[in-house]
Amino acid sequence: EVAKNIQRHYRNFVVGKHINIDIVSIDDDSDPVKLAGKKRDAKVRKMLENWKIFTETNNFDRRCRDWITRKHRDGEVIQRIFPAVDSPIIRFIDPLYIKSPGTQAPYGITFVKDDAETPEVFHYQPEGVTSFIPIKAEEIFFTQANVDMGAPRGIPTFWPCLSNMRRLEKVLVNSSVLAAVQAAITMVRKHKSATSAKVQAMVNKQSDGVARTDATSGRPIVGRRIRPGTVLDAPMNTEYDFPSHSIVTGK
Repeated sequence: EVAKNIQRHYRNFVVGKHINIDIVSIDDDSDPVKLAGKKRDAKVRKMLENWKIFTETNNFDRRCRDWITRKHRDGEVIQRIFPAVDSPIIRFIDPLYIKSPGTQAPYGITFVKDDAETPEVFHYQPEGVTSFIPIKAEEIFFTQANVDMGAPRGIPTFWPCLSNMRRLEKVLVNSSVLAAVQAAITMVRKHKSATSAKVQAMVNKQSDGVARTDATSGRPIVGRRIRPGTVLDAPMNTEYDFPSHSIVTGK
């Protein structure tokens, strides 16, 4: 939950609801006031139209959010480009399906000789397919995270601290269970000088017939209903302890 919330807030901060991209001529003034009042030429209008088709075809805003999620979750983002008539189509490839076909490509990627930073072929094997599909690097957008430029694959952002997050989760679970147990127990009554038989006899005597079965042991549990304002009478040497008093609630 911690990692997921961090990713969500980070993604909302970077992308937000949407992304606006404007296209201007390279020789235009960078002053936004002047650009707003300047009439666009035919070339810029055509490029804006093509960009609109591209973003609508590829669901660009959501793709940017998914790109950030995949980058931190998987440690890398692999997107394949499919040529089309109106606009190129981009689709994600799960890193799980980029596999090693042999010793020549141990990480599922064949690099240019003597250049560990330039991929040449990606070896793609989707689920249910026995053979590998080679994809040229020109058809792939490949982004790595949390590694040096010479590393063949990326590493998830939260992988180094995963063990600490699991420990944190256990601490939260144990704390909530302890609080629930303390809140469920009304009180603990200690009989300093009584035997087990006497204690059980007193429990049976005070029972009002309310009984249920313990889910763990299967034994019947004899209970007593204590209404608000009830006054309890106990013999000498009986000590009461209220564990719910130790529960601390935050504001």
